[in-house]
Amino acid sequence: MMKPKSRFAFTLVELLVVIAIIGMLIALLLPAVQAAREAARRAQCSNNLKQLGLALHNMHDSQKQLPSHRYQRTFTKPFQPYQADDKYRENHSWITPLPPYIEQTALFAMLKENNDQGLAGSDGTRRYCNPWMARNPDNDTGSGETPWMVKFQMNTLLCPSDSGRGYPTLARTNYRGNNGDIWHNPQRTPQPPDRGVFSDGRFFVATFSSITDGTSNTVVIAEAVVSDSSNLSRVLGGFAININDSGDGDTPGIPQACKSTAGSSGDLTSAYWDPTDGTALIGARWGGVDVFNIFHTVLPPNSPSCGRDGGHASGRRIVSASSAHSGGVNIVMCDGSGRFVTSSVDAGDSSTRPASVWHEGKSAYGVWGALGSRAGGDSVTL
Repeated sequence: MMKPKSRFAFTLVELLVVIAIIGMLIALLLPAVQAAREAARRAQCSNNLKQLGLALHNMHDSQKQLPSHRYQRTFTKPFQPYQADDKYRENHSWITPLPPYIEQTALFAMLKENNDQGLAGSDGTRRYCNPWMARNPDNDTGSGETPWMVKFQMNTLLCPSDSGRGYPTLARTNYRGNNGDIWHNPQRTPQPPDRGVFSDGRFFVATFSSITDGTSNTVVIAEAVVSDSSNLSRVLGGFAININDSGDGDTPGIPQACKSTAGSSGDLTSAYWDPTDGTALIGARWGGVDVFNIFHTVLPPNSPSCGRDGGHASGRRIVSASSAHSGGVNIVMCDGSGRFVTSSVDAGDSSTRPASVWHEGKSAYGVWGALGSRAGGDSVTL
């Protein structure tokens, strides 16, 4: 009697079953892998914020003051008599004094050289380069290097969860300084001090002793999604055109008007700003004036940002904290501790507006607003 031949291969049905099982296992495993990766990215983002918070403490120890959101007192020495571009020299963001405290001394040396004597172009002539251009505005050939070029990008300023690229030539930031719960600055001098940590350096520069609500009760930095051409019409990254002032020059508008521009699909329902002149994408440059690098504790995290005619020129805008993380944003407090604030945090009544930009006392915007005011007398904890 002949023995049956041994079989050394799978049948087609068996092979398909094995492939189906492997596919199911991969399908089950992939979300877990993605969640683990996002958890790692979120942890890195939180760590970056803590590093910036530590840098602020080191700066305060050294200079006995914190940065301002514009008109930095670190950058006030002119390298030549006044000329038209002097206004740019004074419009450095709160980040510009920090490179020495995050191991970027060479970059800070470039910043100081640019401020004190100008950067040398290929012809040897020194020219001042403004904080939101990658090249010298007086040298259209673009020769020479400036501190704001993407080649000098500081990784500490980037949240790995956000893929926003801003402008191709400019270094960007996901981290924004607390400007408080008042979002309208009158176009006159003197202006009232902002209620947040970072104010206009001509009129007020904060110290830790001026944060009377308590450093553990006041946010100093939060994250925001970087604007680029792919998200200009989105709530996260976009900027709605919405006039947020009452028209009398001294009274802020109603934030609900900005909040209502959020569509259910994540798109802005109103007109949005598509800046063709390269001046005001959120977070797309870390060195420029306040609208690029501040946020307000008015609308909850991941709410729209709005402004008058795009908002960067008039000082009348609401810039909301935002992130690519699910459910909220990372922040760091003035004492250096990190927190995660959910998008459902109590932000008061968005149909309420403060009496004026000179408003003092408790915030109208709940826990979120109270976290943003440095001296409102409304200390809260998360």
